[in-house]
Amino acid sequence: MSILPLVLETFSCETERLLLRPLTEGEEALFHAIYTDAETMRYIGVPMSADQAAGTFRKILAGMRQHPFRCAYLAILDKVSREPLGICGMPQFDAAAISQEVGLVLTGEARSRGIARE
Repeated sequence: MSILPLVLETFSCETERLLLRPLTEGEEALFHAIYTDAETMRYIGVPMSADQAAGTFRKILAGMRQHPFRCAYLAILDKVSREPLGICGMPQFDAAAISQEVGLVLTGEARSRGIARE
């Protein structure tokens, strides 16, 4: 019996309103907007500077390209308009772990729309 290697696309999924897929270079502006925004970050931590956000984004993408990947981040998009709504992440992914820490950060416009429950 052969076991296929786990790939990031495994985490892609759709709900009634949402599309979740692996974060790509095209989401750097979304990442920057979320993680440098004081209102968004008020319950998470200190907002990043523009340089910190750029560096962290590059590290995340590099971690997602490793085999096996060591972190998994998904862009959360509106299924119809493809509007970026947020980021879902597993900062320290381990396929052998029994449980994973998962975080969800939404843009200001996306909050209070029931997205986290969906």
